[in-house]
Formats: sequence, C-alpha cells, structure tokens
Amino acid sequence: MNLADEHIEQIISDNGGNFTPDEFLDDREMLHPIIVQELVAWRNWHGFSTQITSAYRTTGSHITGKAIDVLVWKDWRESQPDPLHLWRLGTTWPFLGFGIYFDWNDGIGLHLDVIREGRQRPLRWIRSEGNYYYQLPSTGRFWDSDGNRTTLQQEINTYLANSD
Repeated sequence: MNLADEHIEQIISDNGGNFTPDEFLDDREMLHPIIVQELVAWRNWHGFSTQITSAYRTTGSHITGKAIDVLVWKDWRESQPDPLHLWRLGTTWPFLGFGIYFDWNDGIGLHLDVIREGRQRPLRWIRSEGNYYYQLPSTGRFWDSDGNRTTLQQEINTYLANSD
C-alpha cells in the first residue's frame, strides 16, 4: 500500500489532527494507513506531545509498515509521564503489540503496532538493558528467552533509581 502525503494528511485530519506527514519520517509512504490512524487517534486521546522516533524501516516488525516507535512528553523534551502511566497509555489502547523500552538514551521509548498476523492476543513486552521480557497471558509476569523473570514494577524501580 502506498501512502502519498495527501492521503496521510487526510488520515491525520479525519482522526483529530496534531501531526504532520513529515513527522512520520522518511519512507512514510510505506506505512499502513491503520497505524497512522491509530497513532493519531491515540495521541489525541491521551493529549501528550508525541515524537515519532522510528516508523517504517527495513528491519524487524517495522518492515510491515504497521509499527511505530515514539517518545511521549509531558513537557516537550524535558519530562515524560511516569513509567506506569506510559504503560497504561499503551496497554489501554487496543494496540496489538506494545513494548516499553527502559534503555533508550532520550527517555522511555514505546513501540506501538497493529500487527495481527500470527498473534492470538495482544503482545506486551519490556526491554531493559537490551533484554526483552515478554508478558505471559496466564500470569501477567514477564520472562526472557533464558527463563529470567522480571516485573513491570521492578523495571520501573530500576529505571527511576538509575535516572536520578
């Protein structure tokens, strides 16, 4: 699917505005319309400034055109909502994939996607110090591929202790 800037502008306008096509970065014509629509509607729902840091790229889930990474700012480029609030913003909205990244240089990063293929339920994960921990639906706990466990609160506490 090819999204010309005019089409992106229409999707933005139809879903409440607050973005420009340029904010969707290079190769934005490769994005699927649904991720543009969901991001714009989500941004308008939560009301915080939202900076797209990665949209379409030729690696990972972003190659589908259905994934975007963002930073959410309470005060532009100075402070973010607290980590638990960021988690709630991403998991309350019906994204099919949501990851929270505690190891970004510019703050807490969020991965948002609408990828349905191969998923029985929404996928949720935490990345901390380069390790991915995926949430198990049965327990709500997070496990990495080596069997190590963490909790959202544990990762929030570590992040806050290291950011002082």
